[in-house]
Amino acid sequence: MQQIARTRHADRSSRQVSIETSSPHDRHRPPDFRKDRWRRGGWRSNPEHTANDLAPDDLCYLSAVELASRIRRKELSARELIAAHLARTEQVNPKVNAVVTLVADQARADAAGPMARSVADVALYLSVLAGPNPGNPLTLADDPSHFASALDANVKGARVAWWQNLGGIPVEPEIRRVVDANRAVFESLGCVVEAAEPDFTGVDEAFPTLRHLSYHSSYAALAKQKPDWVKDTIRWEIAEAERQSAADVAHAMDRQAKMYAESTRFFQRYDYFVLPVTQVIPFDVTTPFPTSIDGTPMPTYIDWMRSCWYVTFMANPAISLPAGFSNTGLPVGLQLVGRHRDEWSVLRMAYAFEQATQHAKRRPSVVGGA
Repeated sequence: MQQIARTRHADRSSRQVSIETSSPHDRHRPPDFRKDRWRRGGWRSNPEHTANDLAPDDLCYLSAVELASRIRRKELSARELIAAHLARTEQVNPKVNAVVTLVADQARADAAGPMARSVADVALYLSVLAGPNPGNPLTLADDPSHFASALDANVKGARVAWWQNLGGIPVEPEIRRVVDANRAVFESLGCVVEAAEPDFTGVDEAFPTLRHLSYHSSYAALAKQKPDWVKDTIRWEIAEAERQSAADVAHAMDRQAKMYAESTRFFQRYDYFVLPVTQVIPFDVTTPFPTSIDGTPMPTYIDWMRSCWYVTFMANPAISLPAGFSNTGLPVGLQLVGRHRDEWSVLRMAYAFEQATQHAKRRPSVVGGA
């Protein structure tokens, strides 16, 4: 689940940007037509589309639930919606570097997973994307239509494990302050909140080992054929995979199996686990990755997001939620983790938290917010 959802800071080695905001129908129209189309407030080929038409920036702030309704009513096309989002990305991304690999043509062709502005939108996407797949034994066997059901739930009495120090990894004080301030929100919802977390001993060695292996499988051939296409961090992943022994991989796989068993036991006592998404406040767009956190050096380019890949290693459903803002106005997120294959429960608790805090309704100043 990827908002179901952790934000992933992907490697920049394969950055490809090909922005084309016009539809095929525009190609034979006057050059200024595409600009005028948006300046007038949207596509007007249908005479009924007048009062309800919106400029592209307005479209980008509508929920997926509302957008789906407009598409069904034929007030908006999927292609126009993608064009609006690509234009917005082109406008804002140079300031924040949030999208490190963008292939616009592929964005027009398909979607890879649910990442959205609200919990309801994530649920809507899952109602389409989830479901059994004979080619993947990890997919959910349930009918995905239940994700379109009402998310309202009484969460009183739910047992929430609150993170402590994740085995001692460094976390910036502002991250801790903002995330921990939300403990009172869960308590106000009637949850029983206790300080507890799984044992992550050994994950620092096991996760990179398996990650190196997957990168070698995906990119080693490309790195050999087109070395100038591949960034140094990817080449490092490949080299580390070739340095590893079969015993290293076996130990990593054994630790993952034990993590799964430990997680199962942990969630027999607790319904949810809450922790930060990342360990640092969003950093400058020109910084490739943090080299230290709160005075502690980060030896590799993935060390600053251990709080994120610890949960990946658990293989539990997790959703990243807005938790508030730093003293400098930068967004901070928390992860809500649930039991194996219990995405629906995670969504319902996330929805309760979202409605109680309304954090997601505040826009950062960098994208035109207050």
